Amino acid sequence: SGKSTLIHILLDFIRPSHGQALVLGMDCQRNGLKVRRLVGYLPQHLTLPGGITAGQLLERFAALRGGVDLTFAKDLAARFQLNLDLLCDRLSPAERRKVGLVQAFMHRPELVLLDEPSRDLDPSAQMELYRLIAEFRAEGRSVVIASQSISDMERICDRVAVFHHGRVIAVERGAQLRARAIRKIEM
Repeated sequence: SGKSTLIHILLDFIRPSHGQALVLGMDCQRNGLKVRRLVGYLPQHLTLPGGITAGQLLERFAALRGGVDLTFAKDLAARFQLNLDLLCDRLSPAERRKVGLVQAFMHRPELVLLDEPSRDLDPSAQMELYRLIAEFRAEGRSVVIASQSISDMERICDRVAVFHHGRVIAVERGAQLRARAIRKIEM
């Protein structure tokens, strides 16, 4: 419905046919590289390289970003019970998602964009994700989540925007959205 597309526009991976998008006050098209450096991002489909460990990959991400506290990255990995000694090409889908989450948050960005962040995670990892998001929000940082799960949105979001055929049709609090949800019951 346009959730991932919106994130791709905000990161200047794709260009809109018309209009303008701003992130942290900057035009995404003119300042795409700077926006991508400042923003944490977890893609919906994360592809990891083979032949290196999860820890080595996080070190590479840290070197590319510069100024990343690897102690914080390792703490995040421990919180998600992620073994950094595992080879990336041997990681389960849940472990891949955890690597993606660590790299998205490890530089403590002012804005984090997460595309289906709880996908493949077990309940304890989901709860850790919710705690991490709450901590970032308490620090005054913003987290934007693209998800199809109303229960996720209701649990962790201040506001929820609903897209239908690429257009925003509602912006509401999660609980209000649940109350208006269409229910279909088969007997």
